[in-house]
Amino acid sequence: MSTRDARAGEGAGRGSSDEAADAAPDENAAVDGPGRLATVRTGRYADLALLAAFLVGLAATTVHWAGLVLGGLLVGLVASSTARALATALSFGLVVLAVFGGWLAWNGALAEQLATGPLLVVTVGGALALPAVAAVGVRAIS
Repeated sequence: MSTRDARAGEGAGRGSSDEAADAAPDENAAVDGPGRLATVRTGRYADLALLAAFLVGLAATTVHWAGLVLGGLLVGLVASSTARALATALSFGLVVLAVFGGWLAWNGALAEQLATGPLLVVTVGGALALPAVAAVGVRAIS
């Protein structure tokens, strides 16, 4: 006898009230899982959540390059769709590049950075690819 048959046999003696309770929707369904994220993604505070995710990611990026992944994860988590997650993550990467370029210019090192060749490609590619992959990945699974 399988486990499913055993459970069905155990429930055979139950009354109709137990069966109705089993069929009732979970009261906490909106609190757990995608229900809570749906309110953040499309609710009243969706823009504020996106701004907060953007700023936290930008602040983390000033400390370590893994902030690019964190920023991508956060903007992907609050994005309303996978396409929007990708667009927002690419925007995040462009803002990070602009801030980094401004910081280099302020310190007089922008010309040297632009002349590095392969290092420039890694910098631009990483700033665009890391948040994009993280955002699309987290949005696809959530």
